[in-house]
Amino acid sequence: MSNKELLTIEEIAELTRCTVRHARDAVVRLQGFPKEAPVSTPRNRLWVAREVIAFATRENYSQTTQS
Repeated sequence: MSNKELLTIEEIAELTRCTVRHARDAVVRLQGFPKEAPVSTPRNRLWVAREVIAFATRENYSQTTQS
């Protein structure tokens, strides 16, 4: 997998328009959020971009973050 296919926690925060802390402590722990990529390590956590984007663009996710 290339780096363009993977997202860091910072990129997830930008995508979901929240702080890195919130992305790390809440967003990636939401029910249904994609699991970390197989190449992810504890020091370099990565997620598959297309899975995260699909999750973030779901109608249910948009409604829960606006409440």
